[in-house]
Amino acid sequence: MGTILINHRLAAGYVDTLSIEPCGLIRLAGWTFASSPELLASLELELPSGVRAPCQVFRTFRPDVAAQHGPSALRSGFCAEFLIWDESVTAIRVFCREGRARNKICEAPVAAFSFERPAYEGLFHETRPLRRAQIYGTGPPVNVVVSEIALLIDEFEGDVLDFGCGAGALVRALHSRGRTAYGLELDRGDIRHSLRDDVISTVRLYDGSFPAPFPSKSFDTLVAVEVIEHIEDYCAALKEMARLTRDRLILTTPDMSAIPLLYPHQAIPWHLLEATHVSFFTQNSLAAALNGLFDSVEIMRIGPNTINGTLYYTSLLAVCREPRA
Repeated sequence: MGTILINHRLAAGYVDTLSIEPCGLIRLAGWTFASSPELLASLELELPSGVRAPCQVFRTFRPDVAAQHGPSALRSGFCAEFLIWDESVTAIRVFCREGRARNKICEAPVAAFSFERPAYEGLFHETRPLRRAQIYGTGPPVNVVVSEIALLIDEFEGDVLDFGCGAGALVRALHSRGRTAYGLELDRGDIRHSLRDDVISTVRLYDGSFPAPFPSKSFDTLVAVEVIEHIEDYCAALKEMARLTRDRLILTTPDMSAIPLLYPHQAIPWHLLEATHVSFFTQNSLAAALNGLFDSVEIMRIGPNTINGTLYYTSLLAVCREPRA
């Protein structure tokens, strides 16, 4: 959300900046010869609900301070972090207790800021070492239509099958437009519990084997949103999709080219933490997998985002016509 220059004198150092992150993390940074426990005890964030101490303090290297104060100052940098996503605030007020005095370090208005509670929020204060299964997890079926797929809905022709329909959001959206639409999904407890009465009669649950329980060329349009990355034998799945459609396939899957693109920023899109992803595609590999199955394959990219000014796309979208199967 932004970084504010502070330059406030402490008894044994300076506060340089206040950073406000969209997830509700407030970070006070600077340098000091005081210890981390002293900082934990002296820094305070004033909120409508009361005064809050930092959730944690950590040290950073400060070669610039060491150049002025000697080698002992190399590790004098500090960051104190506060979490406030559960608060409704109009200003950030930070104080420091020094002896009997309580001095205001800064006050920043936040009227234009909207904090968003983040995924994996527990990692901010987790005290246990976690295992892979506790990080690479799965969530409930998504109950909304991907925005770019929503833009294409009116282009879908004839009968539609949502292959891997999850909670049936796309089926519901098509029904609301008076369209004939069906869903196909694995027969799992989380799927059965997520399906609502308005779509359950048009969703077929099955064991995931091929062929799927529909005759060849049953549908004019087949849609598979974020599905093939979960399938080990993706070639068999794509052949099955081509078998089922008379005209076109609309397919999305995560774009793995985001990994090398974001390497200079040391960042990886968070959705790649999904535990059941087993097949990974770039534009070239997705096109190669589809070109033998359809006469026409057009690849798009969707979900644009930026990190430090670098544009990347969350997913690939393939529009395939004239199946050969």
